[in-house]
Amino acid sequence: MKEHGIATLPDWPAYSPELNPQEHVWSRAEPELRESEADDESFEHWKKKVIKAVGQYPSAEKLVASMARRCKDCLARKGAMLDE
Repeated sequence: MKEHGIATLPDWPAYSPELNPQEHVWSRAEPELRESEADDESFEHWKKKVIKAVGQYPSAEKLVASMARRCKDCLARKGAMLDE
């Protein structure tokens, strides 16, 4: 990124799922989807179940409100997963 003039924060981890709000939504939706999984299920049926499961996340505001804390914790752990 530096060679293209894109500024980065010092000591920012290269990758951390903790900073990807979708990872938090998916971690709540996936167990329900795995439980209801069927081998003969069509993709369209599965897609509808995914949309329903993801839509049941408590609120987007919760994800946004926790971002500052997650950024601080992620930097302190140098990108390591947070124990939640």
